[in-house]
Amino acid sequence: MTHRRTLALAAAAIGVALAATLGVARATPPNLQSTEFLARGTTLDGLELTAKGTLPNKKAHAWRGSYKAPLDVTALRVTLPPGASTGWHRHPGPGFMVVVQGAVTLYANDCTKTTYTKGQAYVEVPGLVNLVRNEGSEPAVFVGEFIVPTTAPLRLDVATPPCNP
Repeated sequence: MTHRRTLALAAAAIGVALAATLGVARATPPNLQSTEFLARGTTLDGLELTAKGTLPNKKAHAWRGSYKAPLDVTALRVTLPPGASTGWHRHPGPGFMVVVQGAVTLYANDCTKTTYTKGQAYVEVPGLVNLVRNEGSEPAVFVGEFIVPTTAPLRLDVATPPCNP
């Protein structure tokens, strides 16, 4: 075995040992969340969606996105019992949410938090790492519509950011 190869193997072994000792960044799946998929369809026309706005993350810049058909449109209902959360995640396209019961608190990855109550709406912007939690004493329910490219998953779990509330 050459000296270079021995060094490479040793470096890999040290990397594995450090990861095992310090912990590997892990995705944070939903906690007690129940999701009901209401409908999903694929656009067949030449739709092009362009969106722009500001993030709930106070340190972020304005965002904009452009999406061309075919796109999947998915409607769902999410129920969060008291203390439940969506886990840290992001979406590859915009999601439009309406709170229909209780209240939810959306945390952006900089720990900016905003609470939305029954009848209020919010947008989960593409790429924003966020967590939605029910910090109240009654179940919270929100209904959402997501628009994502047909080749993309609806949701991507991500590792807990350093500011985990």
